[in-house]
Amino acid sequence: MDDEFSITLPSNVFSKENPNNSPSKFVTRLSKTIQLSGAWEVAATRLQLQNLWYNFIKPQRLAVYVRDLRTANQPYNVPTVLPTESSDQQQFDRAASHWKGASWATDAFAKNMNYKCVTFPAGSYSSIEHMGSTLCKQIMLAFYDDFEFLDLEYSFFDLFGGCVRIHNVEDGFSTYLHAVRIVSVTDPNDVDVMEVLGFTPAFKGVVENDRGYYYKYYGGATFPTTNIQELENRDMVSLKQYCFVHSRVPDKPAVPKVSQLMLYADVAALRNVGNIEAQLLDSVVVHAKQGEYEDTLRGVTPNYVPVYRNTFSTIEIELTDHAGERLLFPNSCISPVIVTLRFRRVQSNK
Repeated sequence: MDDEFSITLPSNVFSKENPNNSPSKFVTRLSKTIQLSGAWEVAATRLQLQNLWYNFIKPQRLAVYVRDLRTANQPYNVPTVLPTESSDQQQFDRAASHWKGASWATDAFAKNMNYKCVTFPAGSYSSIEHMGSTLCKQIMLAFYDDFEFLDLEYSFFDLFGGCVRIHNVEDGFSTYLHAVRIVSVTDPNDVDVMEVLGFTPAFKGVVENDRGYYYKYYGGATFPTTNIQELENRDMVSLKQYCFVHSRVPDKPAVPKVSQLMLYADVAALRNVGNIEAQLLDSVVVHAKQGEYEDTLRGVTPNYVPVYRNTFSTIEIELTDHAGERLLFPNSCISPVIVTLRFRRVQSNK
């Protein structure tokens, strides 16, 4: 065998043995078994991929409360836990109910709001506006049967240090005005979509359970009255201000970015990575903008590591972010990840 050779591994090669191959983790069966004699080392010399992986990795459930200002006398729609709901959903509903002890809940108007559990989906988001509009659409979809004319919009205003808002869409003709409040319930290690969008909670606390979930309330200022009948006497500016979910932010919010990738290969020798041993081949910085293609290792000096085993007929490749979370690509992504490995014999010093 030559003292040096390369193998190119595209992620979209079909395998009956590994039908769940994906761009971020795939196993390739080689055309023949590779048998190496002596000491060898391996490096990645090519990593070609499209920057289209999820930048919001986990879906997040939100407790959303909405009411139409014209329906002040309707009772609060208490959330009910159905027997058919999953244990995660039941746990979430119980956690979301903790807002009742918050200071904002003493407002008579806030006590009469319709509740829904709304899921913000994991995905690949191109901008902060994309994330904001997705959240508004999810809320409107969840409440369609209750408020057919609910029409919300997320926006950032670069004024007086910046302000983010979720507010009613103004078209000049609509007389509908809906108050919105949002409570996020998150694991301490999870990213909170409301914080990503730039919102600061008006109230927050910890759910008393083993997981230690945080719950955070987001909403407008408490309306300065305990008399519901006084609403109709308020000016429209005050009413709209009450309906907003808003926060002042010093800078424009930005979507989470994953630019440093970790490339693993099961032919690479184990080495220390943080507090564990892993078959890390290389760490790679991606400069491509979202949706663009890049050969991230072009012009980069190969980083050789010892080969783990001298006989192999398959090679497994895995891509993660810097924290070890596997990259997720949308199902519509048809662009393969292409990795080229170069093997070379370790020359004797004799």
